[in-house]
Amino acid sequence: MAFAASPNPVNDHLLQDSEGSENKPQFTIDGHEIQENGHTGTVKPPQLQRYWMRTLALILIPPIITIWYGIIWVRLVLGIENDDAVKYRTFSGSLIYYSWFIIGVFGLSWAQFGLLGVELAMLQTPFWKASNLVATLMHSNTTWSSPSGWWKAVYHREFHRLWCLLALLSIIPFIAFPLSGLVFELGDGHIKTSGHPFVAGWNTTTYNNASIVDPDTASAWKQGLTPTIPGFGIVYTAPDVDRSGHTCLRKVPNTLPLTESISDMFLAPQADVPISGKAWGLRVKYDCSIVRKASEFTILSEKPVSIFSFLDDHDGKWPVVNLRTPSGSSIQIFNSSSTPDSMNMWSYSEMGMNVSTLVGATYRNRTSDNDTLGGNNSYDIPVDISESMVLEYALWQLQFRAYYDKPNEILPFNSTLGPVIEGMGSPFFLSESKTLVSNNTFFKIRQGGNFTVSEPGGSPVGRNASITDLRDYFNSTVLTDYKLTTYPEPVIDPIIDVAAPIGVRCIVSSGAGTATLDGVTSSFSDFSRVDPDDNTQGQKGGVFGHKTQAMLSRTRFSDF
Repeated sequence: MAFAASPNPVNDHLLQDSEGSENKPQFTIDGHEIQENGHTGTVKPPQLQRYWMRTLALILIPPIITIWYGIIWVRLVLGIENDDAVKYRTFSGSLIYYSWFIIGVFGLSWAQFGLLGVELAMLQTPFWKASNLVATLMHSNTTWSSPSGWWKAVYHREFHRLWCLLALLSIIPFIAFPLSGLVFELGDGHIKTSGHPFVAGWNTTTYNNASIVDPDTASAWKQGLTPTIPGFGIVYTAPDVDRSGHTCLRKVPNTLPLTESISDMFLAPQADVPISGKAWGLRVKYDCSIVRKASEFTILSEKPVSIFSFLDDHDGKWPVVNLRTPSGSSIQIFNSSSTPDSMNMWSYSEMGMNVSTLVGATYRNRTSDNDTLGGNNSYDIPVDISESMVLEYALWQLQFRAYYDKPNEILPFNSTLGPVIEGMGSPFFLSESKTLVSNNTFFKIRQGGNFTVSEPGGSPVGRNASITDLRDYFNSTVLTDYKLTTYPEPVIDPIIDVAAPIGVRCIVSSGAGTATLDGVTSSFSDFSRVDPDDNTQGQKGGVFGHKTQAMLSRTRFSDF
């Protein structure tokens, strides 16, 4: 029995494959035929395409971006000292900001472009090659370069060695670029230009030619107003001064310190913008501190051995007694008023100065023959930054009943004082019977040996060695016998309290000259002394600190 054989296409195909090599089709990869080597029987590898642009992008772009970021970090974040309050720079940061913005926009595309160039080459190596068809398909659409591809890999739990490496290299820019962008922030500020600003202030010609005396200075001081620098308002400080540690310099316009001290500063003409360059102005140093012990006073401590110099009572109400100390300093003593009739507070003050108060003084060379500036030679006024003036001030306060107080009731009054001076006497004290008593020893002077003091110019100092008790000029009975006239009957003992003394001590030095201003750091350098012109035709500018002495002298209690 014969069977009919049906044709089998698979077997036919296999049989065809078993034919001689001369009839075999050639395998191709990417359109390139693989030719069999007739001598060895091995397959000749194809010539693969080289991606030069991708290779160069991967080699050059990451280091360039890293170097650029390092330059920005060192120059802007670490390398530039600046005054944050002024916000002044020598160049604009907009170019840097937008350059990093462009890098952030195109950086991910650049990274993918470069990694694609090495992906194919790495797949040809035994270590990185795809282990199966699924792993090969994961590389087909660059799923390693985007969050959607990462999510698919996590969802299907398919992780291949090369795919994980490329995904990690892609994740890093996704995190790095947003974080690096947080370092940069645009803000309003000022940049250096080639223009010349319009400034307002004194110069060498106008300093000693003011039209009138400033009438608002004393009033502003009495009201406790903060001394604010006009214009843009920058107090230039020495390079070694930490501006962030001073509250008065943390914003513009700057103010002169009231409760703290700045070791070295320069007051220059101001514009409506920060400026740099060379300018003329005043270099000032002052250090004021609250006195806590009587031993801190170097001038007022000499009062018991001082000699009476003269009496200033031109207004006939509150005389000012002037003493000279053995060291050549002067002491002024005065009351706030003759009696406490006008208010319920009364004060007694002592002010010591190592140089005499001289409103007419100004910055000038003491060797000058021109004597039109008010005689700095006669009073030895310090006009150089290396010379200092010392000011010491002590205040005693007495509280009395007022007209509006009820006979058996005292209205609330905060009598708490800050740091008081320990070890210093008082002109008055309360007896056990709550009456006011004068302190006899407190007013005694000239208790030491005789001494002679002359002014620097050789002129004698006016003095009267026969006066040994200051009560010859301060009638203490006006207070000890004071009665408050009220209706229906007067108050015999209106005194309430005698407060402990409080005081302050200041050391001031100043000088006129030129300095180089740095608007970026709000600092000055290269100070050189240059005195103002001598051709005085108006009001002289004075020496820093002399107006303070003038205002404190004969100050009423209500002025504090």
